[in-house]
Amino acid sequence: MKKRTPLDIVVLGIVVVIALIVIALSFQNTTKLSGGLGLNPYLTAGLVEILFASLLLYEEDNELYNEMSQFS
Repeated sequence: MKKRTPLDIVVLGIVVVIALIVIALSFQNTTKLSGGLGLNPYLTAGLVEILFASLLLYEEDNELYNEMSQFS
C-alpha cells in the first residue's frame, strides 16, 4: 500500500473542510426552502435529495447515451 505524503494529507484536509461547508450550507438552504414552501423540513430535505439523485442519474444516462452513439 502506498504511503501518503504530507501533500496528500493537506489536500484531504482541504477537501473535508470544503465538504463540511457545502453540507452546512445545504442544511441552511433546505431549512429556508421548507419555510418558504410551508413544508416539513424533513419532507423538504427528502424531496431535495430525490431531485438531486434524479439529476445525477439523468446526467449519467446522457453520458452513457453519448458514448454509445459514438459507436453507431
